[in-house]
Formats: sequence, C-alpha cells, structure tokens
Amino acid sequence: MPVLANSGTLLPMSIAITEDHTALADTAADFLASRGSLAAARALLEAPDEPMPALWDDLASLGWLGLHIPEANGGSGYGIAELVVVVEAMGRALTPGPFVPTVIASATLVAAGDADVASRYLPGLADGSVVGAVGLGGTVVVTDGVASGSAGTVLGGGLASVMLVAVGDDVAVVDLGGPGVTLTTPSSLDPTRRSARVTLDGAPVTVRCRVPRWRCETCHGWFCRLRPWASPVSAPIRPPPTPRCVSSSAGPSPCSRP
Repeated sequence: MPVLANSGTLLPMSIAITEDHTALADTAADFLASRGSLAAARALLEAPDEPMPALWDDLASLGWLGLHIPEANGGSGYGIAELVVVVEAMGRALTPGPFVPTVIASATLVAAGDADVASRYLPGLADGSVVGAVGLGGTVVVTDGVASGSAGTVLGGGLASVMLVAVGDDVAVVDLGGPGVTLTTPSSLDPTRRSARVTLDGAPVTVRCRVPRWRCETCHGWFCRLRPWASPVSAPIRPPPTPRCVSSSAGPSPCSRP
C-alpha cells in the first residue's frame, strides 16, 4: 500500500517485509540509481540491438543473481522472498537485461533439479556467466532426447545461452548455441524488454525436469513451478509431490530435493 509523504504525494512502498528486506531494497534502489538504470533503458528505445547491460557484472558481483541459490551451488542461500525484493527494485528502475528470465531459470532448477543438474547449471547462473531464457506458451515435444517445435515467446532469448521450455508438465533445458536452434529477435512494443522467437528442430535436450502435474494457465506454469509444493495460487496448499529430473544421458533419477 502506498504511504503519504509530508508533501501530500503518494510514495511507493517496497514489498520488503523485514528490516533486512528493507535494507536490501534501499541498497538496490541506490545502486540502480547510481548506475543509471533509467538512462540505460531509455537508450534502448531507439537502439537496433539489445546489448548486455553494462551493470550485469556488477549485479553478479553483488550476489543478486544467486540470492535464492544454495551456497553449495555458488549462491547466497537465501530465498525467493529476498530475490523478489531485488526484482521489485529493478522493475521500478526499469532495469534492462535478462535478470528476470535468468533467475526464473535458476529458481526452477533449484526447485526441480537433482544434484547433477544443480552442479552443472546453478554456479554459472549465479555468477552471471550463464544467462537464462524462459519459453512461454510453446509447442515443444521431446523424442529420444531431442526437442522440436516452437518455444513460443522466449523471455531474454536474445541474450541467453540456455533456455528452459515447457514440455507438457516437464521443463527441458536447451543450449541456445547448440545445433537445431533457430533464434530471431523481432521488433517489440517494449524495446527495453525484448523477447525472442525460438524454433527447435532436433535440438539436444541436456536435462528434462519433471515437476508437479498441474499447470497454471495464468502464468504458463513458471510462477507456480517455483512453488513445487502448492497448487495454483487460488487453490489450497496440498501435500508435496515428488518431482523427478531426467537427464538425457543418465535416464530417470530421483530429484535430490525432498
């Protein structure tokens, strides 16, 4: 809820719910302002291409990309709550770049990946050397370890190295630099937040993670996939299912997450 300033104007209130969250929100806002986040977004309005933002390495150095990732996998070991505080500050500052799709990808793998998946992908997603993309509303099918079909609208696809895409109730991980991947970045109504179109034709699937058998059509499953023990937002909490992660090389294996 907004708060009333002495001048009588409404000021936005942070989503932060603890003193530590408030301090994190203030730090994030100050940092983004000092690094010219708004100016960087404006510069993209007329830019023909979307470069990686200049502050990307600093975001990684601050540990923001790995706030929700376990320390054993290169993260800070906090949770989604701390991550959301930073995402809110970045949204308010119109920060460009693939931060949101990258942390959606890593949070999904934290929730549904086994130990091998975690060690393979999470350190790079946490330190910014691996950039994630997320496909929404696609029609991808996987047969014999290769993926084909449209990945739909791919958030952050133009800057990413790996993509997570829904395959039925599962999530597949595809290397965007590998064979069988065609990627285009069409003009967008919002040049500061560009999406890509990705078509797969026999693209190798490095990992296929099996997640709960319900799907939220409102968010195409991605928000709910970060809540692996809950039904869609409007429904009550139910007992935790057991996700499984299927590696294309090792076959089915139980997820390390209880």
